[in-house]
Amino acid sequence: MKNKILTTFLCLLISNSVYSSVKWPMVIFEKSMSESATFSFHSKKVKPLKIDFTEIGGNKNTLKTKVKDSLFVPCCVHEVEVSNLKPGSKYQIQLKGDDKVYYFLTASENGAVIIGGDSRSDSFMRQKINRQMLNQIKLNKNIFALVHGGDYIKNGFRWSQWDSWLDDYQLTTSEDGRLLPIIPIRGNHEYLSPIFNLLFSRPSGGYLKNYYTTHWGDLAFVHLNTNLSCSGNQLDWLKNELKILKDKNKFIIPNYHRPAFPAVKSPGDARRYWVPEFEKFGVKLAFESDGHVYKRTSPIFDGKVDFKKGIRYLGEGGLGVPLRNPEKQNEWYFGLDSMVDSKFHFFLLKKENSAVNILSIDEEGKVFDSLKIMK
Repeated sequence: MKNKILTTFLCLLISNSVYSSVKWPMVIFEKSMSESATFSFHSKKVKPLKIDFTEIGGNKNTLKTKVKDSLFVPCCVHEVEVSNLKPGSKYQIQLKGDDKVYYFLTASENGAVIIGGDSRSDSFMRQKINRQMLNQIKLNKNIFALVHGGDYIKNGFRWSQWDSWLDDYQLTTSEDGRLLPIIPIRGNHEYLSPIFNLLFSRPSGGYLKNYYTTHWGDLAFVHLNTNLSCSGNQLDWLKNELKILKDKNKFIIPNYHRPAFPAVKSPGDARRYWVPEFEKFGVKLAFESDGHVYKRTSPIFDGKVDFKKGIRYLGEGGLGVPLRNPEKQNEWYFGLDSMVDSKFHFFLLKKENSAVNILSIDEEGKVFDSLKIMK
């Protein structure tokens, strides 16, 4: 109760010039890219607000926001969770009494997502990358989300840095109000920060979990948390999840922060605990972050290059963070048909029936690498 009173008092101290009716609107996907979403924004209003949520060509519903109380974030985080959405549909969002209209698209069976991690530290380059993401959306209307690999900012406990990141992320919003939904995981710079859960609506187990699966038709992104033990409860969950997913999906794509096959630093525990499970259940592609370089490994299976059964590991974090030298570039897994470079980048993953095509795009919008993975 004391926390709620103090939060309300802090909210009332914030001037109208700092917080408009809606600040930092965002859509978060978790369980599905096609059937459910959370709309989040910040406001100086401490009481729940009403929004009109409309399926274009369909019904309009008036929904009430849930307000999160926290001493870590200036007032106030409002959320609306929506479910039973239709794949491949357009949904419009408007706050009651506000002229601004936002919208997002749910994913159809085929289309694309942007994938990348490590947007911390350098706001100038982060802004440039975000503008390129928006350019890609203008070129390809069927880009449905950003799958983020973690490390949004340098210090996950500092609100001033999140404030800057949220400002910069608005550059992915189009002039007509189209929002780029985000699918978030934790990096090591978020670690146990409560702000991460607050901003990204993390019902998936709080600080001791934050691992989950996002479904997109017959493709499943399995998001893992390398801040926790790669064994124990998380490994048990992964084994069970892969067993469930393998018969229902053409593609299973893990996404996690610290690499199993790094171009920088030493391997994470994912190599010991998760990679054998990936290989057991037919994974062909995994996304890693953390290194601040570009990498595409050779196809890897059972500790060697294998072009028949091997898994490609892509990464390794280039959404604006200062780059590093790929010191591990002579490792065996950067052998035949691989690439490693000190380069800003994000990936455009295009899903097309029995294949996914991945384009690697730099900060100027140039495609500099590509890869095709069959089911």
